[in-house]
Amino acid sequence: MKQIRLTPLQVTFIGIVLVAGVGSSFYLGMRYGRNVQQISDITNFDECAKAGYPILQSYPEQCQTPDRRTFTKITTPLPAISQPATTEKSITLSGKLDCLSYKDKTHTQECRIGFRADDGKYYRLLLNMQKDTAGLATTKRIMVTGMLVNLPTDNIYNITADIEVSSITVLN
Repeated sequence: MKQIRLTPLQVTFIGIVLVAGVGSSFYLGMRYGRNVQQISDITNFDECAKAGYPILQSYPEQCQTPDRRTFTKITTPLPAISQPATTEKSITLSGKLDCLSYKDKTHTQECRIGFRADDGKYYRLLLNMQKDTAGLATTKRIMVTGMLVNLPTDNIYNITADIEVSSITVLN
């Protein structure tokens, strides 16, 4: 059996290749093997986003896993706006949730959820709790009951009035 002799340059080259291979294996193992959550274990928006899956351009934000499940970011409603006294007029309207437009015709990607009645008029909904609209899609028809409230002078939305909501019912 013939013995192979390596020159110092060959030994150095082999050493560099081995170190690079071990280093890249370690790096890839740390980058992709650590803190990776199983797709099936993801149950909410925060876990989906933390796992690095794409955030869809929508409002509210949504995160989508490779198996096509979508999780919606739970947002807190805007703080209640101090309002002048109500007109003391109870109102019940049917229509759909929709984005409110600005009086000055500004277009943004922001969507302040409001209510578009069947007669085409828009209203801002004053809600006491976030759960009032949880799970309602803009495609579902709803019936809103509440007190009609005078508009504040600093109102920025193109709306008819505010409704202080007492109940929301999903219609078929």
